[in-house]
Amino acid sequence: MSAVLVFFLLSACEGPVEKQAVARALLDSALEHSARGESAEAILLLRRAVQLDPQDPVIHYDLGNNLARQGRLDQAAASYQQAISLKPEYAAAHYNLASVRSAAGHHEEAEELMARAIEADSGYQPAHKALAQLRERRGDYDGAIEALEIAVGIRPEDVEARNRLGYLLGKQGRRDAAAVVLRRTLQIDSTHADTWAHLGALQLAAKDFASARQHLEMAIQFNMHHTKAHFDLANCLLRLGQKESGRKVMRRFEMLRSIDTDIVKYREAIRHDPTDPVLYRELARLYSRRGETDKAIQLYRQAIARDAEFAAAHNNLGNLLLQQNRPEEAARAYRAALRADSTYAFAHNGIGNVRLLAGNRTGAVEAFKRAVELDSSNQTFVDNLKSVQILQHAEKSHDR
Repeated sequence: MSAVLVFFLLSACEGPVEKQAVARALLDSALEHSARGESAEAILLLRRAVQLDPQDPVIHYDLGNNLARQGRLDQAAASYQQAISLKPEYAAAHYNLASVRSAAGHHEEAEELMARAIEADSGYQPAHKALAQLRERRGDYDGAIEALEIAVGIRPEDVEARNRLGYLLGKQGRRDAAAVVLRRTLQIDSTHADTWAHLGALQLAAKDFASARQHLEMAIQFNMHHTKAHFDLANCLLRLGQKESGRKVMRRFEMLRSIDTDIVKYREAIRHDPTDPVLYRELARLYSRRGETDKAIQLYRQAIARDAEFAAAHNNLGNLLLQQNRPEEAARAYRAALRADSTYAFAHNGIGNVRLLAGNRTGAVEAFKRAVELDSSNQTFVDNLKSVQILQHAEKSHDR
């Protein structure tokens, strides 16, 4: 929805019915922007909607969601609180309020708030899962198990809840019960890496090294960045006498652990300074290295929300969107990078890739040429240009 149309709609509002209708139209448009990851645009529309209909809890709730996506946790909390004041039984708002307070480091408060979400709706399954996580954090494993058992009872097909339940049962020494839960989890989703890793860890603890190896290798097959699975597999191989293989896997574990350590460092830095876009960019790069593309995309968008002229963040976002086969969104990201810095060679190269995938070889050559002009030392840019020129030449020769 354009700013001109927003102004027109606002100008057309007279009575309360008309205002509510326009507020709902703004909400619908905001949800579309939000689905595309355009939180800044969604927030603008939702703030206008709140002005028109301040008594609608859903508008406050969705405003909170978009503020939270940008890392503006205090503002998000205020929006959720407003939604709850208008609709006290709004379980999702209670849940999200607890989530942003936990993200801000207020874990005890978050646990109390999560309990209120359950009071509002005892069948709201995500709240039971989150309560289990908060209890686990402070070492109340029995309480966490209790909450997860309720969560699994509400949604038996939830592999994440089942997996965590199995893990905590094992941590409490209830290995047989843990194995039963974890095997049932794999019956629901045989590709769940964490579950394979937890079963492997149980077998390693029982000194069944051959079975442990099989399960841990499956975990890594489904998630090549699984840090704990690499550590356990390395120890398993060493116990089996395969020292060279064990050392190789251990080196891989140490690299993954270094990334994990850096992730914790940057998350803590963001907690202390949530306004620095560079911190979000660096954290996004770490998650990208771990293969967690969706998290990286969200973090790049949070970086851009703090600095709309951050060319590198726009460009890196475009790269990830292209990896996910979302070329139109990728092209928008690359163009945003070039609006911020028309000499940003990587963005010209990205535009070239988008055009090449669309079959526009002439346009791709133009973009790759510009990238090479700006940075002739980058071999990737040079190779991309040469490859497309060879294709064009072959195509012309075939047509003769």
